[in-house]
Amino acid sequence: MTVGNKYVYHSRISESKFRQLLKLFCLDLNAVQISEITHLSRNSVNKYMKAFRERITELSLLEYSNHDIDCFIRKHLRNLELTSKDCITKQGSPKIFAIIQEEGKIYTYLFIKPLSIAMHQALRCGSTIGDILSIQETNKHISLVDMADVMYLPLHDHETKKENSGRLNRIDSFWGFCKNRLLDKKNLSYKLFYYHLKECEYRYNYNTDLIYKNILNSIRKESIKLS
Repeated sequence: MTVGNKYVYHSRISESKFRQLLKLFCLDLNAVQISEITHLSRNSVNKYMKAFRERITELSLLEYSNHDIDCFIRKHLRNLELTSKDCITKQGSPKIFAIIQEEGKIYTYLFIKPLSIAMHQALRCGSTIGDILSIQETNKHISLVDMADVMYLPLHDHETKKENSGRLNRIDSFWGFCKNRLLDKKNLSYKLFYYHLKECEYRYNYNTDLIYKNILNSIRKESIKLS
């Protein structure tokens, strides 16, 4: 039976229960903990958590869109032989993402599957990050992460690191924050992994109260749909 709820289309929970669920999500509780507290099934909780991550992704892209990062990355990406062959390892298809600092915040960019495969193969064959990306002439601060081999790959030489230690330490700090959160997610589909990656980004940039406020305000403007 559906109930009146301005936050969710065809909702089966009240608005107060929804706000409680969102607050618990923002406090970074897992699905089991939220299910026990709210007395909702884990399946229902997981559907809401997925919807929250989707909305977080939308909010993140409003600040720094994939198009902005994509244009920057592709401008400085050296020619790689893209292959349609699926480089499947025991860890699944490789996922490579960039960590970028822009105006005091951290943003992430998940490379599309063919590009991730090509970059992963190049690294496995002995290429360095400098062979893949050339950004020395820019003022961007960026690192790459290859989740297949759990490799963190800063794109800065020793002198650059000394000159920009504060900014680079923030990128290093973000990787430390998200590493354990993403380790058990690397076998997920690209879409689901991307949502978890963007959740890490948003949690790193904002405190719990702001995360709750921003998501709730967004949902008040556009209700969520569960899938």
